[in-house]
Amino acid sequence: MSHAEFLRDAWTDAEQTVITLVRALTAAGTEAAQRPLADGLAHTIAVIDALPGLLPGDREILAYTARLVLAPRTMRAAHLAPLRQAGLSDDEIHDVAHVVCCFSYMNRLADGLGVIQSDPRQAWAVALLGQDALDAHIAWGAGQ
Repeated sequence: MSHAEFLRDAWTDAEQTVITLVRALTAAGTEAAQRPLADGLAHTIAVIDALPGLLPGDREILAYTARLVLAPRTMRAAHLAPLRQAGLSDDEIHDVAHVVCCFSYMNRLADGLGVIQSDPRQAWAVALLGQDALDAHIAWGAGQ
């Protein structure tokens, strides 16, 4: 099961909310990659701040995740403070960091080896990313 499928299945809100969240964060990450590091990170956090319907603590988790994914060398102990202020325990913070790092590792490994997912669950990928983005990813994986 992909992490997007886990998010879809574990999320208590409507499926469309998950699709909107994933598409917004995917677009922000794509835009961030085209900018200098500090500007890209600030842009991504601004997108996170504008997301509707986040539960308490979601914004802090997403901002921490964005920094850890986009600018890991800038991480400092001070970046944990907003998570603690949002009520996360040290164990929960550890879980967030661990999940982010594991997904980052697996995505980089798959991207670095040109792995593409061919699966009957592609309908969910189309819903999340759109057919054009999925086609572009599959073409990239095929070396085209």
